[in-house]
Formats: sequence, structure tokens, C-alpha cells
Amino acid sequence: MPPAPPASPPPAERADLRVARGAALKTARTAAGLSARKLVDRVNEQTRGGSDVSAHAVYSYEAGKVLLPREVGVRLAAVLNLDPGTLLVGDPDYRPAARPLAAPADADTTAAAPPAADTALRTWLSDAARPAATAAVLARVVRARPLGDVRVDGFLSVFHLLAAEAAAVVRDSTADNLRAAGRDAATDPALDVLTATETLAATADTRLRELYRP
Repeated sequence: MPPAPPASPPPAERADLRVARGAALKTARTAAGLSARKLVDRVNEQTRGGSDVSAHAVYSYEAGKVLLPREVGVRLAAVLNLDPGTLLVGDPDYRPAARPLAAPADADTTAAAPPAADTALRTWLSDAARPAATAAVLARVVRARPLGDVRVDGFLSVFHLLAAEAAAVVRDSTADNLRAAGRDAATDPALDVLTATETLAATADTRLRELYRP
């Protein structure tokens, strides 16, 4: 008899996973220097299994509107040269590798990538990857809590860390410069990361307020 599929997470947790996986995907795609169209072209050409992935689907995943499914996440991770757990936040079968996001060797970095000389922007993008990694840890903590092996203070500590990391990214002067510059071919990827991190910061702040509510 085949093993039973994992139970679907409750709606609140599913919303958190949508946001966390979307942020991780945006960060990874930006680090690879790929537009959504180029990413899906490579996924559909280089991986097998399932239906073709569309750019619209990628945007929906990144915006947290649709939960990035396992099959698609594995295929995206293969093209982005990542451990699947980096994208599949909260999936117990895929643990994120303890290494920074890296662009695939053949990534097209001539378009939609920050200029190599822009040290401040590159440093900011590196910092922006931290909240997504913390969100992955938080998702595992949330899943473990019903088992009774997670202390409340440790649970809150991860929430505080996530909120602090995300807030630091959205309040950085580089973020202010991006907002002032507006969208164009050069700033779109970084602004996508900023939008995802702003959503993550707002979600973490909301959850903290709920946890401390009498």
C-alpha cells in the first residue's frame, strides 16, 4: 500500500508558506539574473515531469498568491542550481542546504542583473536573502510545535529574528534609493525582492502582534 500523502497545512500556515516560498523564489531568480520568462523557458526545456510552467505562474508564486508546489519547486531548483529545500519552505522532505543562494553556471547575467560595480546593491541583495532563510526555519518550527517539542520562547525568538531581518532590509538606504528610482529594466529584479521582503516583514509583524495579543 503506498504511503498516505502528507496532510494539507491549515489555511493560516498555508498563507505563511505561500509568502515564504514566494520570497525565496524571487530571491533565487534575482540572484541568478533571470527574468521570469527566461527562467520558465529553461525549466520547460531542461526538466521533465508535469506540465509546462508559465511566467504568469512564477509571478503568482512569487507574489504569494499561489503556493509553490513540490513538483514545480524541484524543477525550478534544478535550473537554479539550488537544493529544493531552499524554495520548498516548510516541506519536511526537503531541508534547505546550509549555503548561500548561487547562480547557475550558465545564468544569463547580462540582463536584469545589478551592475557588478554596484557594491551597495549587491550587498543589499545578499542581506535580503536572510529573511527567506529564516522564514524556512520558522516554518519548520511552526510544524514542530504541535508535537510539543518547541518552547514558546524559542518560537517567538525566530519570529523576532525574522521581523528584525526583514525590517532591516526594507529600511535600508538602498531600499529607499530603489523606491525613488522607480521601475525599469535595471531595477525591476531588485524591486521584486524589496516587495517580497516588505510582504514578509508585514506578515511577521502581524503574526507577532497576534501572538502577544491577550
